Amino acid sequence: MAQRVTRRNSNRDVKFIPVSDIPQDLSGPNRLPLLPGEPDPDAVFAQCLRAAREASGLTQQQLADQMTRAGYRMRQGTVSKIEAGDRPVWLGEAVNLARIVGVDLTDLTEPGNGERGELPVALAEVAGHQRNVEALEDVARRAQADADDAQVALDLARTHLDAARLRVEMIKRRTNPGEVTR
Repeated sequence: MAQRVTRRNSNRDVKFIPVSDIPQDLSGPNRLPLLPGEPDPDAVFAQCLRAAREASGLTQQQLADQMTRAGYRMRQGTVSKIEAGDRPVWLGEAVNLARIVGVDLTDLTEPGNGERGELPVALAEVAGHQRNVEALEDVARRAQADADDAQVALDLARTHLDAARLRVEMIKRRTNPGEVTR
């Protein structure tokens, strides 16, 4: 005899549903079963995240560090597990992961976005290059500031050198009034 589950419907009637009719998903207690042919969203996210991270030029460690700075305690091993599909991702984590790798969250949830040549991967590459450009611009600004400081120091040194030469010339003229200097 099959087990039955009782469900009340507005206190009017009682329906009996065979336990065998209740979907049993072994991947999680609250997950709905996937439709035939429907890709696993966790696997899609993992694949797209990895492709976007690689395209943006970040290592797993760098991504973990940036997530930690964003308030989500994460290590390189955590990123590895996420990319392998072995660790689920909270919504807040997903939003920040997408922001850090430079894509929209939806780009990490649609099948096919993890393949090379797709727009989200290209956008992640652009984001990675943009970070490099910003870093190089910062280096150039600091180098220019150092060069400006060096020019000021050089001008000051030349002024002091000219003043010292004038003093030497004046002292020579006082001590040897008949001697002409070059």
